Amino acid sequence: MNNLQEKKRYYAVDFCCILGVILMIGLDFFRKSGFEQTALTGVISVLPLALRWLCMAGVPLIILVNGASFSRDTFSFSQYKGFFKLIYCTAVCFAVMWIYTGGHPDSFPTSSVKPFYYYDGIDFALMYSVLLLLSPFLNCTYQALPNNRAKAFLVGSFAFLSSMPNILIFGGNYILPVELTQLWPVTLYFLGAFIWENRRKFDFLGGAVFTICLCFSQAILSYADSLNSELLNFDSKRLNQYSSINVVATAGAIFMALCGLRTKSRAVRKTSKALAGFALPIILICHILEDNLIRIFIGEKELTDLELMKYFIPFVITAVGVSYLVSAILIMPFGMVKSLFGIKKRAVTADESEYSEQEQTYEEIEADDDDEDNGYVGRYELGNDEKDDNNNEAELSYRASAEASFADIPVRRSPDEISVDELLALITNK
Repeated sequence: MNNLQEKKRYYAVDFCCILGVILMIGLDFFRKSGFEQTALTGVISVLPLALRWLCMAGVPLIILVNGASFSRDTFSFSQYKGFFKLIYCTAVCFAVMWIYTGGHPDSFPTSSVKPFYYYDGIDFALMYSVLLLLSPFLNCTYQALPNNRAKAFLVGSFAFLSSMPNILIFGGNYILPVELTQLWPVTLYFLGAFIWENRRKFDFLGGAVFTICLCFSQAILSYADSLNSELLNFDSKRLNQYSSINVVATAGAIFMALCGLRTKSRAVRKTSKALAGFALPIILICHILEDNLIRIFIGEKELTDLELMKYFIPFVITAVGVSYLVSAILIMPFGMVKSLFGIKKRAVTADESEYSEQEQTYEEIEADDDDEDNGYVGRYELGNDEKDDNNNEAELSYRASAEASFADIPVRRSPDEISVDELLALITNK
């Protein structure tokens, strides 16, 4: 398997991380603007509902990308360096929230534990820290499987376990333990590793069509559920979870469509690399920024679902821009300390992928991809797994015998360079 740390930095992974941040902010618009509490206008509301389901794939897409970038062929604790940045960002963002609220926990977003857990970003921080701790062991589990069929079965099994509790509900009772839904980050981790390993088999058109079909099918189902609700507003009790199979599949389809993206522009690659580096602080701090922007854009206006959608693009553009600006300021001291102590290797976090620090040119990436498409890396052919040393020795032996066989073949020359005696000798031998 060609892991990211064995290759160079891929633009597609950074782009998917940035897209995940944008979609996450888009979902927050639907949740905080009052859209989900507003009565749907009619069948036309399927369009904003489809966009809402697309946005719900944002956070899963970020986790899925980490499954690709954390994947290792061997047992490794290298990604544990990401804890430094995770702890720093969590502490700084919590401090900002505490100062903003005047140190009153009751003004924090609703939660169950005071005061730290009232910080809205702690859910993601805790989930991501557990995923970091488990990643070496998840890699061992994934790499121990013999072929793609077994790995696909592993992904499917975790997707089934994490999604079925919210589907199998009868009479208000869960048939399966609801705790199984907490496996959704592991499901996405394995799915990201699987898609990246098989990225040559996917194309943009197929992934894009699959994404659109999933979003509209979910929109139609949630619209049907909404017609049965008391207020005729958004309703989707069985699908509206990150653990739901539809959300997992949508995130996977987006990654399948975009995992082959390439660009010749070094400026674009460097920009995407820098923007992806701010994803973690944005995830942790964006909620307080969004609350203020919602008050600025919408305030106390009573709008229909379609009227609310007029503010969607301006809100997302503004929220993304402000979030990146604030995150760049917050992360600046960490970068300075990192440079001061000469930390040369990048810490792996939810927003960064540890490939190689040195970037490839576009031509080098193309050459590597062509070799892999043809089943070769360097000089040696690859099957499902890399051939062992015995196979390499056998190939070298074959090459040597072939060269010895051709050594006796005379070099072809023009008729003017061949003497009469040599010509007669050739005729006689024939």
